[in-house]
Amino acid sequence: MNLVEHLSVKVAEQAEEIQRLRDENNRLKGEQGKPKILPNTKANTALSSEKERRASKPHHKTNKHAQIRIDRVEVVKVEKDHLPADAQGKRL
Repeated sequence: MNLVEHLSVKVAEQAEEIQRLRDENNRLKGEQGKPKILPNTKANTALSSEKERRASKPHHKTNKHAQIRIDRVEVVKVEKDHLPADAQGKRL
């Protein structure tokens, strides 16, 4: 093991020892120590094959405008006094 690996292992051990001592100190004060959270474990991954797991499902996107039906048209009269000077009408 080279020096860098040896030192990184030593730092990790010291960090664990410091955390253990902090937890013990907190317990003696009447507080709670740091909780031990277990990593997530995957359920039995051998149940499906890689191809089944990666198979994508078809995406059915519908057009929103095709569902909206226009049932009436309203024409609104606006006085030209309320419009800006450069307003232009758009006749459809």
